[in-house]
Amino acid sequence: MTEWSGPIDVGAALRALRRQADLSQRELARRSGVPKSTVARIESDPGADPSLRTVERLVRAAGGELVVGVRDAGPDMADAFPDDIARSSTNGIAYGSTNGIAYGARDGAPDGIPDSVGVGVGFGDRNGNGNGDGNGGTPSSGGPGDLAVLPSVPHDGRRDGGGRRYPAHLDVREVRTLKDWPGAWWGHWYVPPEQWPVRVPERTYDLDRGRRDERRVRERLRATVEFRRVTEDVPDGCWRFVAELPGGGPVGELRAHERSEDLLLGEDGGGRREMVLDGVVVAPQLRFLGIGRRLLQLLAEEMDRIGIRTVLATAGAGGSDFLLACGYELEACRPWSLRLDRRPAVAG
Repeated sequence: MTEWSGPIDVGAALRALRRQADLSQRELARRSGVPKSTVARIESDPGADPSLRTVERLVRAAGGELVVGVRDAGPDMADAFPDDIARSSTNGIAYGSTNGIAYGARDGAPDGIPDSVGVGVGFGDRNGNGNGDGNGGTPSSGGPGDLAVLPSVPHDGRRDGGGRRYPAHLDVREVRTLKDWPGAWWGHWYVPPEQWPVRVPERTYDLDRGRRDERRVRERLRATVEFRRVTEDVPDGCWRFVAELPGGGPVGELRAHERSEDLLLGEDGGGRREMVLDGVVVAPQLRFLGIGRRLLQLLAEEMDRIGIRTVLATAGAGGSDFLLACGYELEACRPWSLRLDRRPAVAG
């Protein structure tokens, strides 16, 4: 006789589904017709015991499916269940063709009886996009009825200053500088910390959906950027590094050239060389993602490989801040920027 391995954590399931659907508790309540207070209670109270009908309404409102099925049916019973019934492993947060959180019973049923009974709380379509199972089962092939791991809410264990859980559908990030927190309106001026008008939180998030989506797209793009040094059609002594998206064009570029210290000083120093940084350019939509910093790291690694120890750069206000943040230092005898404007002669 089968035995249940543990209770279903409906709250964790709903938080994970809301995150996938990018829905707040208020938005989910409005879509499902379930009071927001009920949604909050289910998610925050592990002992909450909502009705199956309430869970179904919430899951469907989040774009998911509630599936009840069996796991590992015997050969005599394989045809007794529809193809879209979940047969993945149990006790795991999952999504795939039934895209869900799969819970079930432990092995121990007699021969010919399914090893476990599963309840799948699914997210997404049911067209066979699964790629794994729920917490320890055999990876699925992506066919109908498969379950794959549904990412849990990454910041579920964190709490704000009031001890409350952060909204599941938002992306919580650390506040390292004032620029990381939208509420720091004074961040563009120097204000001593003891004179800050409000306390700066340790973490923050974007409430604006457009800004949130833009940040997520940028993060996904950053994970796919590839870097390389270009040697084709580059003159001797010139260096070029590019950052590219797979199947796309460059989104960042660094150019530099070698300079002979012996020729500059007019003496024989054994062929000493140094690098001159010509420029670092990153696509405006992908700035502040570390692409420029990575290009400079590649330059430094290549310099170490061939034994060049110095790189010189001249930059304006914004560029100098970037280079200083990357470890460059101001020279005591830096050159001045000079300009001459010729005025047209006044007719006599």
